[in-house]
Amino acid sequence: FGLCSLGISGLQQKKTQQDVLVLVAALFIDAKRAQDSFIVSQASLRRDKQEMSILFSRFKSGLSSSLEMKKARTKYAHALYLAETAKKEALERRLDLAAALDLPQDQKVQFVWDAQLLAKQIPEGLSAEDQPDVKVAREQLKLNEKDRSANKWDFWPKVSVSGDYGPSGVTPSDSSETYSLGVAASIPIFEGGMRQAKLKES
Repeated sequence: FGLCSLGISGLQQKKTQQDVLVLVAALFIDAKRAQDSFIVSQASLRRDKQEMSILFSRFKSGLSSSLEMKKARTKYAHALYLAETAKKEALERRLDLAAALDLPQDQKVQFVWDAQLLAKQIPEGLSAEDQPDVKVAREQLKLNEKDRSANKWDFWPKVSVSGDYGPSGVTPSDSSETYSLGVAASIPIFEGGMRQAKLKES
């Protein structure tokens, strides 16, 4: 029993480590994506600002209309809003990652995406079948299949047989042998769709 408990504890510890790694990986991906979006928004903001400056120079020279200038300002204002939103999102995602890694909030984080590391195959001997979540899911699937099979049989009529045999009388000397035999059949006619619902659920 002690060895079994140690084995379960080891699996639980391994499972906890895997969950932590998955959480940190997800936070890293979110932070990296938010940082990339912020960089793109900054580039778009610089582009729209430059276009607005060019149109302003053309407007002062009488080569563009006030409508074009107004559109350029609106476009720049929208780009500025997107850049501020992206900056806020990137900051929040970075703080989430820093908190998960127990880093100071003002810690600068450099996001490095190692494509070669991601391209590596799963190490030999490591199989998804050995993961605790997969084992639990497979056992649950077996139980669901059994429930589904049992619910299918509920649609068929049920037949039961009962019998009894023994002496019957006032005293043992004044008794006679008796027996009884019975057959009962039940047919599901209407149950408000309960059986169909159970089968669909299983």
